[in-house]
Amino acid sequence: MLLPPLVRRTWAPRGPTPVLYCGDRPDRLRGLAGLTLARRRRRLGLYFVTPEKNVSAEELEAFLRSLQRPLRRPLLGVLDRASLHR
Repeated sequence: MLLPPLVRRTWAPRGPTPVLYCGDRPDRLRGLAGLTLARRRRRLGLYFVTPEKNVSAEELEAFLRSLQRPLRRPLLGVLDRASLHR
């Protein structure tokens, strides 16, 4: 998830609108999460990791395999439609 910069008002002389540049921000949040549902017990389980850097396909696969190990059943994966997931 990327946190976009806030829109701010500034005092500036009339003329061209000042432009505030924003580089690589330190407030980026990266995460992988899995939600499980136990039908018999009617309980939810939440599994998540917050990696320091961008996640590769191999790391995503490792996370899903570690999630599947205790469940011992097939998984259904749902990704949001962010352009970086394509």
